[in-house]
Amino acid sequence: MNKFIKSLKVREFYLLLASSLFILLFGIGILLSSTLSIYTMSVKNLDKERGDYEYVYKKSYPLTQAKKQNNIDLSLVNKIILSNENYKDISNVSLEDSDILIISFNSVDLRAGILLTEEIINSSSMSILSIESTRDDNAVAIKLSFI
Repeated sequence: MNKFIKSLKVREFYLLLASSLFILLFGIGILLSSTLSIYTMSVKNLDKERGDYEYVYKKSYPLTQAKKQNNIDLSLVNKIILSNENYKDISNVSLEDSDILIISFNSVDLRAGILLTEEIINSSSMSILSIESTRDDNAVAIKLSFI
């Protein structure tokens, strides 16, 4: 290889050097172009994800700021039951208040009982201790314990 380079004339040597440099610059240009295209695609995806996050945040912010009652009372439970048509099969709602608040009710439909349980839990800032359910012949007895 060394013999080949020494046998080249000056003009041929410079031409070979210029073409090698041109190929190297072309490769670097392709690499930079690819990097720039990936970067612009990443910026577009970031803007889209930021927009999605802001949309979800705006929709969920009022839900997180909703005032929750500190204590659960029978009027709150009755208000929840009367506000939704799905709870028409709920009966025998009772509330026992000692060290632990216990709410018990019966429901013909297990789904309605679960939905009511969820709504009661979400409407108060009290911590749920336990959820017990027992199935009788035609009904489900649900008992919620709060701290």
